[in-house]
Amino acid sequence: LLAHASERKKKLGQSLDAQQYYFEATEADVWMNEKAGIASNQDYGKDEDTAEKYLQKHRTLAVDVEAYAKEVSRLEEMAQSFISAGHFDAMAINARQSALEEQLLGLQTLTAARRQKLEESKKLHQYLREFEEAQAWLQENQAIASSEEYGKDFEHLELLQENFELFKRGLQTSMERYSSANAMARRLVAEGHSQTVLVKEKQDELKAGWNLLQEMILTRTKRLAGAGEIHKYRRDAGEVLGRIQEKEGLLLDENLGRNLTEVESLLNKHGVLERELAALGTEVRKLDDEAGRLEAAYPGAQAVVIREGQA
Repeated sequence: LLAHASERKKKLGQSLDAQQYYFEATEADVWMNEKAGIASNQDYGKDEDTAEKYLQKHRTLAVDVEAYAKEVSRLEEMAQSFISAGHFDAMAINARQSALEEQLLGLQTLTAARRQKLEESKKLHQYLREFEEAQAWLQENQAIASSEEYGKDFEHLELLQENFELFKRGLQTSMERYSSANAMARRLVAEGHSQTVLVKEKQDELKAGWNLLQEMILTRTKRLAGAGEIHKYRRDAGEVLGRIQEKEGLLLDENLGRNLTEVESLLNKHGVLERELAALGTEVRKLDDEAGRLEAAYPGAQAVVIREGQA
């Protein structure tokens, strides 16, 4: 009887140990299930601020999960001590412990996956913000480069050209937003971001916008140069016309001199006038040649302006 009593006492002690283990294992199971529900949340934030808030909360969760791994290790040590001591329920305890360890591994996997998704979400929202800023910058500069103002005269045109050269130089020093968006896109693609396809599509949009801006700048530069040639032609033609009208006034002078001295003076002046008219003729021919070149180079409405200068 004493032997049976001793054996029963031993089993009762083992039973107490087992129940204590199962109680604590159940608590661990409940805690990990609760955290798994949080870690499996698929809301990664609709914007950059929300994603950052979720990420901060998740970092706290990740710290708690890693800390709780020590509790599972403690239960594993408890289970191993029972098994080593030949506990009558050793097989069930071992199976329960294996289940807990698998559960912890699953929780850690969920936690790591959510952290990655949240980090990706935050980075994507950051990129999309930089994309929008870069796109707005491109559109703002495209509006400037697409200007159709060519000045009311040659001096005004020169001022426009000077301002446009300043714009082009400033463009090279103010393209941080475009460069930053490009750099971030390259990083996301290199990291294998889950939204790589979307990022590449956005970058194609930016690249197309940049190329369009360059084309607009080239076109505007050429058109300003062309407008400069036309304005210069009109100015030169106007000056020559003014001189011709001045000479016409001299030719209409009916004073033929009242004496020898006056006639000789008038003849001398007339000789100078003829030489000046010859020089004007050369300038008129040059203007005609320039008009032909400009009409060929700038057809359409601009050609009308040139012909008006010829007339």
